[in-house]
Amino acid sequence: MRLNKLSADKHTFHTVPFKPGLNLIVGKKNNPSDNNVKNTYNGVGKSLIIYLIHFCLGSNKIKVFEEKIPNWHFTLEFEIDDVVFTSSRNTSKQNEIYLNEKKYTITNFRRLMLKKVFNNETVTKNLTFNTLFPRFIRRDRECYAKYDTFIRKEQDYSKFTSVA
Repeated sequence: MRLNKLSADKHTFHTVPFKPGLNLIVGKKNNPSDNNVKNTYNGVGKSLIIYLIHFCLGSNKIKVFEEKIPNWHFTLEFEIDDVVFTSSRNTSKQNEIYLNEKKYTITNFRRLMLKKVFNNETVTKNLTFNTLFPRFIRRDRECYAKYDTFIRKEQDYSKFTSVA
């Protein structure tokens, strides 16, 4: 799977393009010589981009999106085996998601993505799209700090079966 771009239907959101290979999402400090610890890279949207990627790939409902940015429509363009896909989801209608303009429930979308991305049609208790995908794009802050933490409060058994 390769991400191509993340976009929204509002002009205030700048489309995020992804290049082939490794993409790093980092903040840019306006004045690198400023040593004031309060002038950090916070607030530039790094975490939001990660959450939006997960959102467009069938994450659980994100209540704050519904409250803070109602009726925003986000689209993620990506490729699997050189086939281009677009997944779209509305912050006010989070129970549905569109893949190439076809409507899916979140559960059915996850099953389809498990099959397409991981070549796995069998859903088992601890092997789902939502348990495997975070191994590639870590969403939660505590998952950045430990090499073996991908999902908050994940049980050891689930960790081991997902990386086996």
